[in-house]
Parts: sequence; structure tokens; C-alpha cells
Amino acid sequence: MIATAISALDWLVSPLPSGWAAEFFGDWGVVNVLMHRVAVVNAVSDRVAVVLTQDFGGLDPYLMARLVRVLRARCGEVLVARGFKVEDTLALFDKVLAEGFRKVLVVDPYLHLPNDPKKYWLGTAVTAGLRKLIHGGVEVAVFNRVSRFGIRAPEGGSFHHHSIQVLVRLSKGRLGIKAELVKHPMKPYTVTYFKPEDLLNPPTARRTLLEWLGGH
Repeated sequence: MIATAISALDWLVSPLPSGWAAEFFGDWGVVNVLMHRVAVVNAVSDRVAVVLTQDFGGLDPYLMARLVRVLRARCGEVLVARGFKVEDTLALFDKVLAEGFRKVLVVDPYLHLPNDPKKYWLGTAVTAGLRKLIHGGVEVAVFNRVSRFGIRAPEGGSFHHHSIQVLVRLSKGRLGIKAELVKHPMKPYTVTYFKPEDLLNPPTARRTLLEWLGGH
């Protein structure tokens, strides 16, 4: 499975069997840094493709280099490709399938959708592309924003929501970064926390809520 090397998160999303996809959405600053970490962590053992839909930015090479040093990864095993419109994103999905990537990170997949709710159905093509990846045997992790039509759901609409097996909402809180397991076929709604610095540090042990409250 695609790992984060943050034990609280890996515990939250597991089990994540073949044919399931995991998605992290919410506070974009947290989600974006996590994407960098996941790319580097999984490059230690496999080739990783990052499909990035943003026109510019979104990927910090200095942050990647820092994580490579901290996690002792092989940066050459990460391929980053940008899609500047919906059609580009769909073509990139086909490309990573054709080139045999087993792990794919999809970042901000619905960025290019129009703001008009009446045209939101255009996102179904992106969701269909994600489903093609998942059903093609690729391990997929999605890094998404909160829906522009509601703060509790990820971008992409109901079709997307039903197509992703595991959903985790990330937000900043008093106890650190709050991770809510919004959807998992084998688990109930669950909440855990981890420190912001865990995003940039080597793997750490998971803490219980009592340990967090006690400051240990």
C-alpha cells in the first residue's frame, strides 16, 4: 500500500488492500506537504508518478530535497507531470498506466473545473480516469481540496466520493494536526492526531490521545 511513514496516518487508513484508493483532503497547506512526503517515502521502494494539475507551483523542489535527505530516499524514482487542463490530466492517467507505474499520486485533480455548479458534471471525466487507474491495478493516493460547495466533503462531487474507498480529512487543531477518517469500508469514523513536525521528520511512533493531553 502507499505509505505516509507517519504511523498515526498509516494506522488510520489501514487496511488498504489492492484495488482501493486513499484520499487526503482538507487544509491545503497540510495536504500539500503530506503529498511531498508520500512521494519521497514511496520512492524508497518503487517508482512513483505524481500527476499535478496546477499550472504553476504546488511542488517545492527544496522541500523534496530535504525529505530525500531525511528519509534517505531515491529522488530519481519520482516522476512529476503537470496537466494544464482536464484533457491533459486524463492523458497523463493513460500515460502512467501505459508506462507501468504501480504507485500514482494525483494532486488537486479537480482544479480546472468551472465554478458554475451547472457544469460540475465535467468532473465525471476526471473521476472516471481515477477509476481507470484504480481498476488497472495501480496504487492511487489523491491529495484534494475541500469542496467549493461544502466544507466537509472533498472536491469532485458524489461520483468521486463513491469512487474513493478511504477518505481522510486533515485540519489544524489544538492538539496538532487532526486526521478524521471520513470513509473506510472496514472502519467506523475515527480521529487521530499527529504533530506538524511529523510531516518533515523521520517515521515516529503513534501516540494515544492520553499521551497528547499529558504532553509526553
